[in-house]
Amino acid sequence: MTRDEMLELFSLEGIQKTPGRFDRKKLAWMNGEYIRKATLDRLADAVKSFCAVTETPLKQASRETLKEILAMYQERMVTIAEMAENARFFFEEPVYDVKANEKP
Repeated sequence: MTRDEMLELFSLEGIQKTPGRFDRKKLAWMNGEYIRKATLDRLADAVKSFCAVTETPLKQASRETLKEILAMYQERMVTIAEMAENARFFFEEPVYDVKANEKP
């Protein structure tokens, strides 16, 4: 919309007296909806941007590897940060607790 179109459609009658409310649950739901509708290329770009500002093992992944991982997670992920955390095991060696296997 242009500025003039927005000014034409704006009216004070539509403004309510109660303050707005930030709903994190709805925001997470909306984010998940956008993720599910996005192309793998668009998501890979978003993950690369996320990796540029965050310490994550996903930094070492090639674009094709990222797209393969995203294809697995796309239907159930809500945020890129959540997916990055869940996908760590693709890039890190597992840590085993030797004592956990010992019989008491």
